[in-house]
Amino acid sequence: ERILDFVLASDLVVANTMYKKRDAHMITFKRGLVKRLLDYFLVRKVDCLKCNDCKVIPGESLVSQHRILVLDLCFRGQYQARKDSGRRRTRWWDLKGDK
Repeated sequence: ERILDFVLASDLVVANTMYKKRDAHMITFKRGLVKRLLDYFLVRKVDCLKCNDCKVIPGESLVSQHRILVLDLCFRGQYQARKDSGRRRTRWWDLKGDK
């Protein structure tokens, strides 16, 4: 409940809940019969559209009980060079002689 209160107060989204997955791709902690989702990715609502996928890699484990949680983000087009601002460039090479 504390995590949800923090998410609502900070205008965030829990990225794990945005995608429907099998249990094997959602459970981050597994010990015997105990299976839980303990790890979460919190993303700003503005950046929610940049999230492509959120899953747990079932074969990989950091410790024998915990599994790696992966969030795929797409930053396409965000860091492109800006177009010309409309100002004309001074053509210094044309300023020779009478020009």
